[in-house]
Amino acid sequence: LEKYLNKIFKYWCACYLITIIISGGFPLLWIIIGDTRTYIDFGIPSVSGLLNMVRAFLVASLGFIIFKSKIGRRKAITKVLFLIISAFVFELARGNGTFMLMHFVAMYLMICKLKLKKFLIAFVILIIFLVVGSFINAVRYGKGTDYLINQAVDYGLFAPNSSIILVVFVPVIVYVCLPVVNLNYKLEHLPEISFELYYMLQGFVPSFIR
Repeated sequence: LEKYLNKIFKYWCACYLITIIISGGFPLLWIIIGDTRTYIDFGIPSVSGLLNMVRAFLVASLGFIIFKSKIGRRKAITKVLFLIISAFVFELARGNGTFMLMHFVAMYLMICKLKLKKFLIAFVILIIFLVVGSFINAVRYGKGTDYLINQAVDYGLFAPNSSIILVVFVPVIVYVCLPVVNLNYKLEHLPEISFELYYMLQGFVPSFIR
């Protein structure tokens, strides 16, 4: 299993490097050099989606080695950390990173027993994850805390002079609350349901063809 995963990991790294070259860099680099592009502009249609799935598969499979085997465990941990960094740091993509981490967590829950101590540790990690996710939201657009403060005021979450500690949690609150608001809005303004062949089949067709 380890040799098989090593081979897939090497192929993934090669394809990821090609993606970076074709994209002309990656989101973190663009922010550092002052480029106007964001994480939305990173990647190759369809190819990057496949790479994200392979990355999640690698994290889950390497998690199996970490939790069940002592042989090759250190190398597996190093690779998982690199894969996590590639999503959260290089790409500044919380969605891709969270999707990947859920595979790792699922592998842990299937293999390991969940005790109170581990549950408390997981809770602390969750809080840290939410804060880091909020920080990424402030950084990846290159707008900083001023953007978060304005966003908080626009949504009526905090007053203009609110503490920056509270403002950091704005993306978390927005991501939790807005889906419910949007769902209510869509139900209220829902047009008569109609089925079109294009929209029914577009999910099965790669984006570069659509």
